[in-house]
Amino acid sequence: MPVSTPPPPIQSGPSRPIAGALECIRRGAKLNSLRFAVAVHADGTGKSSFGYEGATGSYLPQGTTAMWAAQAVMLAGGQAMNYYELNTERAIRQFGGQSMERAFTDRLSGASPNFVISTAFTALDFLGGSDIDVRVGGIGPNSRTRGASLEVAAEIYRPGDRITLAMSTLSRQVIYRQVGMGASRIVGKGPGELISGGISFSDQQRMQESARDLVALSVADVLSGIPTVSAECRARVAALKGVRDDRYRDDRYRDDRYRDDRYRDDRYRDDGYPDDRQ
Repeated sequence: MPVSTPPPPIQSGPSRPIAGALECIRRGAKLNSLRFAVAVHADGTGKSSFGYEGATGSYLPQGTTAMWAAQAVMLAGGQAMNYYELNTERAIRQFGGQSMERAFTDRLSGASPNFVISTAFTALDFLGGSDIDVRVGGIGPNSRTRGASLEVAAEIYRPGDRITLAMSTLSRQVIYRQVGMGASRIVGKGPGELISGGISFSDQQRMQESARDLVALSVADVLSGIPTVSAECRARVAALKGVRDDRYRDDRYRDDRYRDDRYRDDRYRDDGYPDDRQ
């Protein structure tokens, strides 16, 4: 495809195993009547990227990450309440006057949240790796490996007494690899002339987009702690976290069944995602 022709947009969302775990919770219909206020997402890593081509200012998505948390709540069947973007509603209240203020207050008083979900990026650490450059006669391969480790935390608490009911902390690594071939030779008679060159290929897993899965799984983790959620759904979430729970010994819940390229059980496929969740 010519670079002047942009590829068409495609729908994105949590990876199939995580979407399947959220769908499991939704099918149980235990959260349908519960309202979850989604709080402002925080980036506690203190890391930023500036001063080079392609720098975005932040390594990680910022406040908009709360939308991913709200999406996870909705995929699990709960009612997500937007408490992370309040400026628009403040403006409506201000310009609408006292009558609008009263109407909004009355509407909210009858629909207060049952729980609050808060998410945050808590750590971003850059990892070292190998540097290899082997040449014989000026010709040889080279490789370079680096990575980063990202941690996400989520908590669910009850408004009013503000008692924290559950917390989840998850981490994942993002890997960068570069491989290539280099050559440098002196050609010609006498002192000759140095000719050098090389070819390389690099591949980096996406950090910002991959953060969506961490946020979605951390929300699924705290939601699965609600007592009415079925044991099957809790087992699926535990398997995605790589945690073995001896209470769930059925092979359906083994961890390797829920990796992206091994998601084979047709009972948990989500071919209709997300239209059949509306």
